[in-house]
Amino acid sequence: MSLRKSFPPTEVHEIDGRGSEVTYLTLSQVARRLFSSRAGKPVHVNTVTRWVLEGARLRNGPRLRLRGTRLPGRWVVEPEAVEAFPRALPAPRYAG
Repeated sequence: MSLRKSFPPTEVHEIDGRGSEVTYLTLSQVARRLFSSRAGKPVHVNTVTRWVLEGARLRNGPRLRLRGTRLPGRWVVEPEAVEAFPRALPAPRYAG
């Protein structure tokens, strides 16, 4: 029996309710696009999943969620949401 690996497409295209095509990124693509503050290590895909489902805690208490869309079998994010999410987060505070 041979196993066939399933590779996600580089971009997911869907038709929205108005008939226009929308391009989405998979969560692994989002993780590769974002910069990490952990000595150059990439953001883990589970971190991106947590940002979609639970959000990132802001300093004053509320959570900021990465706007994602659930498709059959996967979460996807619009490129515009990926660009807006880091800008909406406050700058990190460094002890020192």
